Amino acid sequence: MPVVLAGVYIWRAHGAVPPEIRFSDDFFYYVVPSTNWVDGNGSSFFPGEATNGYHPLWFLWLALLALLTGRGSVYFAAVDLSILALLIGFFFCFERFLHAVTRDRVAAVVGASISAVGLSSLATAGVETALAVFSAALLLAFIARKPVSAMTDRDALIAGLLGAFMVLSRLDSLVLFALIAIVVMPSLDWRRRGALGVGALPVGVYMVFNVVTYGHVATSSMAAKTLTLYWPPNIWFLSHPSPLLGLVIVTAVVLVAAAIVVLVRGDDRTCLRRVCAALAVAPLLQLGAQAVGSGWALFPWYFYLFGMGCGLATALVVARLRAGDRRRKVALPLALAALLLMGVRLVLGSVTPDQWQVDIAAIAERLKAFAADHPGVYAMGDAAGTPAWQMRQPVVHLEGLMMSAEFLDRIRDRDPLGSVFRAYDVDYYVTVRFEGAGGSCVFVTEPNFEQSSPRAPRMAKTICAKPVLAAAQGENYELRVYRVDPATGDIVG
Repeated sequence: MPVVLAGVYIWRAHGAVPPEIRFSDDFFYYVVPSTNWVDGNGSSFFPGEATNGYHPLWFLWLALLALLTGRGSVYFAAVDLSILALLIGFFFCFERFLHAVTRDRVAAVVGASISAVGLSSLATAGVETALAVFSAALLLAFIARKPVSAMTDRDALIAGLLGAFMVLSRLDSLVLFALIAIVVMPSLDWRRRGALGVGALPVGVYMVFNVVTYGHVATSSMAAKTLTLYWPPNIWFLSHPSPLLGLVIVTAVVLVAAAIVVLVRGDDRTCLRRVCAALAVAPLLQLGAQAVGSGWALFPWYFYLFGMGCGLATALVVARLRAGDRRRKVALPLALAALLLMGVRLVLGSVTPDQWQVDIAAIAERLKAFAADHPGVYAMGDAAGTPAWQMRQPVVHLEGLMMSAEFLDRIRDRDPLGSVFRAYDVDYYVTVRFEGAGGSCVFVTEPNFEQSSPRAPRMAKTICAKPVLAAAQGENYELRVYRVDPATGDIVG
């Protein structure tokens, strides 16, 4: 599997597919502020608006790559090769963990391969997925290398540091780290518990820094999606865009979790069994947090821990099959077939760009051409990452993901969009989604109705003026650019 991964990502790094297509729109929410930071303009998406709308370690790595390579093709090739290195590291670390769990090398290789392929499909987006799963696998492999009760003070300190590394790679992995800490604590004395806590201190330092500097404990992108609590739970994300898809997602997460718990229940290594259960349960808790704390849609890279759980479940099943008398006749062909199918899936998925990103790249090209003749301050919500990188004009991110705590208050208070345009001296408003409002008027919301549920706070405006640029793009987007009077915030014809 590492050989297949290497072939895929070296091909990507060669640049046959432009970066605006091979990376997701969300990747450019990292690129813009990280390059601004390197250029001495602070951590900002919109000039002068301090933001931390990113997970910190991947941001720092991208900033370092920008410092070393510039902004051209070498930079994007370096990103691809970084993802490759992390995925290969993930494969070997996770295989080591699975081998410790199953005591079966073939099962471990198959399970790690299954996870690596699925997670590679998510990692191609260019966001923090590869770093998050590598750090999680590193922590799991370290914990599984010997009984937890045999940990030294130094081991506990390292485990805490690895946990902090995982959390700072992607903050919602705190769910997994908390579960692991809960299940290993009974096997540790107070001295080693303290060492574990000391190792994890960077997480607390980061959160305090966030509160002091940015006004919220997590990232601004996370804060923008959790502007209120929902009770009863907000399960819109499971019914949009399809209730059937939501049912499939929940069913898959529950079945994989149940399979892991059932398959490890006979293991006499209590702590390791509970660590496996923690990995199984973490995606369920993430979905629960989504229902109570977020009004936003699900995105594929949210399922990185589920991808690891699928690999663990697969390894446990293969190990169970190989435990019989005919294990070589049954399991080896199964393992080879699984690896072959996964390799084909990985290659095909990597050479075929997602249509939605192709459409966003086309929108970005249109806006780049328009902005060349119409410089000014732009305001845009959905799909603003790639255009902001291409246009090189100031962009107010109306979803709030890449803005300040003060801007998030505007969304929470449901300020009219016109007041935002006036406050930021906006010259052009860009939307890619809208609803009919009667006659020639359209109704726009930020965040738009495809991104967050009807119960989530949002800013809105009815627009009856004609756009200065309008173009349909694929099945999901329709680009419209409206001219704004920056003095009043009104849309003008």
